[in-house]
Amino acid sequence: MEFKLDNLKDECPVIVTKLPKEIMEEIDSWVNYGREIKSHPLFMLRNHENYGKNSYQLSIPPRMLQESFWLALTLRMTAALCGGYHRDYKIRTLDGHFDCSDVWLNFSYKGDHNPQHRHSGSLSGVIYCENPDLHSIHFPEYDVEFSGERGKMILFPSEVEHEVKEQLTDNERVTISFNIIHKDDAN
Repeated sequence: MEFKLDNLKDECPVIVTKLPKEIMEEIDSWVNYGREIKSHPLFMLRNHENYGKNSYQLSIPPRMLQESFWLALTLRMTAALCGGYHRDYKIRTLDGHFDCSDVWLNFSYKGDHNPQHRHSGSLSGVIYCENPDLHSIHFPEYDVEFSGERGKMILFPSEVEHEVKEQLTDNERVTISFNIIHKDDAN
C-alpha cells in the first residue's frame, strides 16, 4: 500500500497524511471504547493524566492496537521516514499498568490545553477524530500551526517541541496521540 505524506512547511519536519476510511472505522471503535470508559462511575481511575490539561485521557489497550491495521500502516510509515524496516519500530507498552500503551485518547473541552513540551521516542503523532473548531497544534520552533480535520494524522520527531493552546469553546475535541520507539530503545 502506498501512502501520501505531505510536509507542512519546507524546513518543518511535521508530516501530514490522510488515513484510509477503513482505518478511521477502527479508530472510531477506539473512541467508542473511550466513551464507554469515560461514562463508567470509576472512570477517573483510568485517567491517563498526561502533561497539560485535558478533561479526560485514556490509554488504548495493546490488544486493540495489535489487531489494528493502523499499527501496521503507522510502523511502515515510520520506517519510510526514519529508515530501517518496520520491525525496527514499536509502540511502547507498560505491561501490568492501567496506562498500558503509549497510544492515548484525548477528550478536550473549554479550558483544556497542553503547554509547550516534547515526547519520548523516535516519532510521535496525533490522529484527528473530532475537531469541530479546527483547534490547532503549534510548533513554535518552525512557526507552524496545524488545524487537523477528521481523518488526518500528523507525524513528527518526538524531540520537536509543540503545544496546544487553550480551547475556547466547549465543543468536544477528540484526538489520539502516540509515540513510536526504536526496538533498541528501552521499553
